[in-house]
Amino acid sequence: QRQGLSIIERGFAYKALLDAKNRQGYRSDRDNETSGENRQKYSARALVAEFFGVTKYEIWKAVNLTQLIPELSAILEDTPKQLNLACADLIADYNVESQRAFVEICSIVGYQINKAAMQHITRKCPPPVADRQAIFAAWREARDTAEKRLMAPPRKISFDRKQFAPYLDKFSNDREIEK
Repeated sequence: QRQGLSIIERGFAYKALLDAKNRQGYRSDRDNETSGENRQKYSARALVAEFFGVTKYEIWKAVNLTQLIPELSAILEDTPKQLNLACADLIADYNVESQRAFVEICSIVGYQINKAAMQHITRKCPPPVADRQAIFAAWREARDTAEKRLMAPPRKISFDRKQFAPYLDKFSNDREIEK
């Protein structure tokens, strides 16, 4: 009944409704036979999405975020700049022990996990199970790559001379313009 639900609270509500819809009409005495329940399971997400007025994709994303451990859920809700939704969605695919490594990474002061670093980690340590040390090593690699990219010399800038024509008469050659 509250209006300001977080994405994780909405995910738990969606999940509860999906589970109820999937159980509805289930007959345990006909486990070996096929009945209409398979069609019902596939349409449950569409029914829940229609009920809440959201897309099936939003339902899937919110339900996926319910797999986060409480520490990561708290970081996501309290300090979204430290852990954004895109990264949290990728972290939710990992098991509990692997997620604890991400809690330690998020607790480092002055550092936020970004999507590029998270994608690098998932390439190096694919979910659902990843070694804690491997996650830290992949994170350090991603961080070093980002720092090297920031320290690289700037690329050459090109511009349209017609637009800057009034300002070009102040320079005698192209080297002065580049400076």
